[in-house]
Amino acid sequence: MTYTEFSNQFDILYDNAISGAPGVSEYEKSVFLTEAQEEYVKDNARLIELDDRTRRILEPITKPYYTATIDNNISNDNLGITNSHLITIPSDTWMILQESITNSGDVIKVEPIRHNNYNNIKENPFRRPNSRRVWRIEYSTTAGVSKVELITDDDTTITNYRNRYLIKPDPIITETLIGGLSIDGETATATCILGNQIHRQILNRSIELAKSAYLGDLQTQVALNQRNK
Repeated sequence: MTYTEFSNQFDILYDNAISGAPGVSEYEKSVFLTEAQEEYVKDNARLIELDDRTRRILEPITKPYYTATIDNNISNDNLGITNSHLITIPSDTWMILQESITNSGDVIKVEPIRHNNYNNIKENPFRRPNSRRVWRIEYSTTAGVSKVELITDDDTTITNYRNRYLIKPDPIITETLIGGLSIDGETATATCILGNQIHRQILNRSIELAKSAYLGDLQTQVALNQRNK
């Protein structure tokens, strides 16, 4: 579906969904379409390894990554972390789907954890890093450089790291944006780069978002009018 088709079909579906609703600008359409697209990716990313259809749809934003550059055994005194290893990942990483490290030829899975869980599970012998798993904690993004922190046991040295990740899809923009308007810094017309078979679902979801926004504003206005009586 082209960006013009997205725009035209949005108008038809929106008019049918909300009788008498005010018109929607091309910028507003683009915001709703882009939000619907991002919702789809977030909701379905976990299925990419399980469902061939989802894998094909998300293929345009799926990338592999490999590095043998590892900052091993970094001290992190703030959390009392030992056996810490910092790895620079691509700056366009949006979601990591799958990842592993190699230790002396052995492939070990990486298990993401949250900072607030670290202290709760670090002493648990059944949850700690071992020869079959290491932990990953988000570290930082500074000056466009993104890093993750991997935590191993005493006997593991990371020789390389690889993952498969999603980039954030470019926004859907139905008309060149002017007057300082942009979406994620983009202003040029663009359609959805995901598989064509999902375009209709994204369009329908964008109508739901537009309807929710309109009805929410309408309900807010009614409540304000009642309070002002």
